[in-house]
Amino acid sequence: MTRELPDWEPCADGTTAPGRQQYLFRAVPGPEVFDGWDTTTGVSGACGKNLPLSITMPFKLTKIV
Repeated sequence: MTRELPDWEPCADGTTAPGRQQYLFRAVPGPEVFDGWDTTTGVSGACGKNLPLSITMPFKLTKIV
């Protein structure tokens, strides 16, 4: 799943830059459990920096009944 975040990265001058968030997940053994990664990456050149800001976090998704 992918979504666009219009004002994701705050810049030192008070402006913001967009980011793209991606959730990658898979089923794991167990009753309706998924695990994966949440990665959000900014635009290269945003906030006057050549390299894009990228943050990756693991996550676990479990169905609540």
